[in-house]
Amino acid sequence: MKKGTIILKTLDLGFVYDYKSNFLSSPEGNVKLAKKEILFLELLAKDINRVVSFEEIEEYIWEGEITTLMNIRALVKRFRKKLPENAILIVKGIGYSLNSQQCKLTK
Repeated sequence: MKKGTIILKTLDLGFVYDYKSNFLSSPEGNVKLAKKEILFLELLAKDINRVVSFEEIEEYIWEGEITTLMNIRALVKRFRKKLPENAILIVKGIGYSLNSQQCKLTK
């Protein structure tokens, strides 16, 4: 899974995440991601058309440690500020997914 890039696009803006460097490139330059943000993006990118549940996020990102829904939401809120608008979608009561109309994976 750690090969290639994730391309996040919105209108004319191009954002690219490179797995090797763990950097998100934006039109303004590189954006360093926190460890949990990297894990969250990797989890979402495993299947770009699938909704990732809160339980999966807790298990994968917090590595089995108990966390709260508030912590998950705070992570998503911070991460969204670094991404194009609407790149991450919420599915009420279930979890999150990448917006497949704006995101694509390249190998």
